Amino acid sequence: MSRKRLFVLLSAIVILSLVVSSFIIIGRIRNTALSLPVILVNYPSGGETFHSGETITISWKTINVPKNNPVNITLISTYGTETDITGLNGVRDTGNYKWTIPGSVNGSHEEIIIKGTLGGNSPISGGSSYFNITN
Repeated sequence: MSRKRLFVLLSAIVILSLVVSSFIIIGRIRNTALSLPVILVNYPSGGETFHSGETITISWKTINVPKNNPVNITLISTYGTETDITGLNGVRDTGNYKWTIPGSVNGSHEEIIIKGTLGGNSPISGGSSYFNITN
């Protein structure tokens, strides 16, 4: 075998090894990213205007979070004031919660934050986009 052919063959083997290694690394990164715990708030989705006294269904999806863990839902106002919607013990992670907006809430750029834990002191949270509440 000539030196030129041997060089081409060895180069092809090195390139093929690099390609296969890259696919293995990318696969591991994707599997790691997919296994991270996440809370996604689906509704409110942002831009809505709600009225005091109205009942809305807050909805969310948890990924890689134990289903028996409670979640707490908090309203964050324009001014940074936090109002706990679900109480200290939270609610079951069912993916939705009916909330009647109290008359005391009024503002723009409101946000819903859903907080949970992975057990112990490992917090996880997700938030909605901004919406408005009027009286």
